[in-house]
Amino acid sequence: RKVSNDEFDRQDIMKRILILQSSLYERKEAAKNMSLEELQKLFSSYLNLAGLYKLIGSYKNAENCYLDAIDIKKKLSVKGNSRVSECLASIYESLGDIYKNQGREDKALIYYLSEVKVYEKLYKVNPEKYEKVLGDKYFLLGRLYNGSGLYKEAEKLLIKARALLYKRVLKASNKEVIIKLIELHDELGELYLKGKDYKRAEKEYYSSFDLRQD
Repeated sequence: RKVSNDEFDRQDIMKRILILQSSLYERKEAAKNMSLEELQKLFSSYLNLAGLYKLIGSYKNAENCYLDAIDIKKKLSVKGNSRVSECLASIYESLGDIYKNQGREDKALIYYLSEVKVYEKLYKVNPEKYEKVLGDKYFLLGRLYNGSGLYKEAEKLLIKARALLYKRVLKASNKEVIIKLIELHDELGELYLKGKDYKRAEKEYYSSFDLRQD
């Protein structure tokens, strides 16, 4: 029987998983006595293993690896270490994606919110660097809340996203930001319409319309 490329790829991934698993089992036992550098390597190994599990659709194993990585991250939490914080945000996002794909939306929202909180802390330290990503995360999570019927939570996040987007417009207006603002005003308009707050819905739709004319 001829073996397909997909089968070769899966076999290769399984080999890499087995190698990483063996290495991690030994190193996890010694984690308490590891240096920060060794812990960082262990942290990266768990992220790599989680990524491999996701490639073959083994989401439960990927979830466990991400949770182990979070535990290790707590030992790496050096104040001002933005790289570690960005990795943590990425883990929260990945966990949110896993739970969302499994239909566990309540749990997914918890992790997406944890991701947003990480970026809020990073934004306080370096607003210039994290303004765009935080605004995008507010918008994405606000949309998810809106779609889940959590309108108060959605409104808070969408308003925060709107404020950051208008800050970007004041600095340098461009097509990408304008399109996002149009989408955001439409999302808020829809939210207010669902809540029968017609006056505010109308205001958001008019803002969206005005931006389309520019």
